[in-house]
Amino acid sequence: MQKILAEQTDKTVRRTAEATLPALIRERLRESLNVALPREIQAQVSRAAEAMVPDLSNKILQTIESVAQQSVPKIARERVPEVAERLIRATIDEKVPKLVTELVAKELDRLARAQLSPMIDRARATLESRVKLTSWLLGTLAAALTLLNGYLAWLHFFPSK
Repeated sequence: MQKILAEQTDKTVRRTAEATLPALIRERLRESLNVALPREIQAQVSRAAEAMVPDLSNKILQTIESVAQQSVPKIARERVPEVAERLIRATIDEKVPKLVTELVAKELDRLARAQLSPMIDRARATLESRVKLTSWLLGTLAAALTLLNGYLAWLHFFPSK
């Protein structure tokens, strides 16, 4: 009787374990993947977005495929594309405008310097020549007025007879 009871207990435990463990393992794996997979994808997406947008899609696909081949069961593989797409969009929406703004600002600054520098040099040269001409004219005028003043003083102090 005890032998039959031991055999039946052993069979029942085995049968219960075989029925319960795969579902429990899948559930734990799913929970683990729901936590670990988005974190891994976010890290890879951030690095790729900083490198440049064209490289971003290739790196994300490679990361998703490598992670999927290593630890994602078939059930989770169906969910990976939508999670990855959502994370890619969020990262692109966040990083790309900043990157574009910085690149545009740098390019505009470079173009402004390249186009304004010759104009500033021409304006400086024109201003220098006008200042020199004005200085020379004022000096000439001062000398002429001094001579005229001297002549008028001569006529005033030494009138002609």
